[in-house]
Order: sequence, then structure tokens, then C-alpha cells
Amino acid sequence: MKANYYNICLRVTIAEILEFYTVESISILNSIDVISDTATVIIPRRFIQTLENPKNGEKKNLIEFIKIGDKIKIEAGYDNELNTEFEGYITEITDETPIILKCMDEMYKLKKMEKINKLFPHAELKKVLEFIAPNYKIETPKEYSFGKFAIENATPYEVLQQLRTNYMIRSYFKDGILHAG
Repeated sequence: MKANYYNICLRVTIAEILEFYTVESISILNSIDVISDTATVIIPRRFIQTLENPKNGEKKNLIEFIKIGDKIKIEAGYDNELNTEFEGYITEITDETPIILKCMDEMYKLKKMEKINKLFPHAELKKVLEFIAPNYKIETPKEYSFGKFAIENATPYEVLQQLRTNYMIRSYFKDGILHAG
């Protein structure tokens, strides 16, 4: 006989070392109205204790295991069938109880890249994106041009914000691919 309920399951993986199957709360913002997806994970008080690193047996407090820039993956589902809900990087860690982790998707890496300068006399969206994010696969509409375009002392993240503000070009990451249009 089939059960009349589903068991909710969750897995939060941090830096491919720590896994949590219970958290106090998770909030994920995934919208085309913002430039990057974000997540907030609140880790319950009972997990803030001495833990053992599964790789080398070293014992530390939880806050010593995680750091800003660590990868984080949030999966959720029912009856042990997990779906990835968020992948990104930790951008902020509170040192109070409970521990709050603020996270950002792949845009975090673009935000941390060096500032660049470049003038495009006749800019094509794909060429601009290939210049600012050379290590990513890029998906754009065919042949989207917008005339003269200058990048002045800006990170790739700031360039995407400029494209959004001035040309209404929205950008987002999905499955490691930078989409824009």
C-alpha cells in the first residue's frame, strides 16, 4: 500500500567537505528581476560544536571549517529524490549563533574578477560577454548589437549590471552557462 505522505529531504554541501541534512531555514531568491540568484542558510545552534573533518580527522569548530568563497550546493526533494535548488558560493558568514550563511550564484566569481577597460566601436552582445567572461560558455540571441560600448574600470559583474541598466539585457547563470538577452 502506498503511503499518503512524502518525506521531505534536504542536503546542504559546503566545500565538498561538510554535509547538513537539517537546517533551521533556507531562503532562495531566484528571479529575473535581480542580477544573481542568492540564498540564505541558517544553521541551527546544535550544529555549532566541534566537528571532525572527514578527510583528515582534524577537529575544529564549524565556523573554522567554512570560509567566504567556499562552494555551496543546496538540494531538496521528497523521499530521497533530491533536486539541486541552488549552487553558488558563500559570500558572508555571521559569527554569532545561529550561523547565517549568505550565498550568491556564479555571479560571485564575476564580481571578484579584476577590473577591466575596453572600448567596442560596434558592440555585439556575444563578443562583449566573451571578453568579460572568457572562461564561461555563453548563450545569447543571434546577432544582438548595440553600437558603441565602453567598459571603464569595471568588473565583469558591473558590466552585466551596466548592460541591464542601459540596454535592458538580462543575464543569469543556468547549469554553468551564462545566458543573456
